[in-house]
Amino acid sequence: MEDILIKNDRFKYLSEVAPPPEPKEAYDSWKVEDSRTKADLILCIQPSELKLCLLKNCLTAKDMWEKLERTYQSKGPARKANLLKSLLQLKMETGSDVRDHIRKFFDFIDKLQDLDIVMDEDLTSVILLYSLPANFETFRVAI
Repeated sequence: MEDILIKNDRFKYLSEVAPPPEPKEAYDSWKVEDSRTKADLILCIQPSELKLCLLKNCLTAKDMWEKLERTYQSKGPARKANLLKSLLQLKMETGSDVRDHIRKFFDFIDKLQDLDIVMDEDLTSVILLYSLPANFETFRVAI
């Protein structure tokens, strides 16, 4: 998410405390860029997460960014435990898209790594294989 904001030269709007009050043209310009920054943030969020309406009361991009950080950047033991539990309980439904499942699986791995939890490649492979449905048993045994 940060990369998109930096690429679009919008990251500075996340650190500014308030819009510049004077002159009016500067405020109008700031408001347009702040709105674009908010749009970039929203476009980076999964639609299912947007349904939670966490961001509806945020007036500026900075407010939105701080709300997202408070919600998703917890690095405490509870966050680590919940992510690990979610990873271990992740099971692919029979007939569902393998790519979506693998994407979800590695999203959990990435989040755990962001919290300084390193997953051994062998362990990651075993967890992934056992998250697949029963019709993948032959594939699981072959590996």
